Amino acid sequence: MYFVQLRNIEGYDKSVVYKLDSILKNLHSSAQFFTPNYIQRHLGLSLDDSFDILFKARDIGIINTQKVIKCQCCGQTFRKEVNECTKCMSHQLKKGYYFSTDVYRGSY
Repeated sequence: MYFVQLRNIEGYDKSVVYKLDSILKNLHSSAQFFTPNYIQRHLGLSLDDSFDILFKARDIGIINTQKVIKCQCCGQTFRKEVNECTKCMSHQLKKGYYFSTDVYRGSY
């Protein structure tokens, strides 16, 4: 296991926790943001269970919640306040909370 602290998550089968570890390791190496929907698709859990397991992982310090702005056209994400996308110049921006394995950025 890459994230040893995941062993402290209770209420889930070990195979689910090991799959989550594998997914988080891949996301950590690519520094991607992700949502509970992503975890739901890859683990086969319900959306509520995906939220639950991610909040438990956040509580033990493995992942973090970050407020980001995402362009609806090209998918570019921004951590700072912007008025238009710097990639495609679109004004169709959506604010939201995403999960990240970068726990040193600070939560919002």
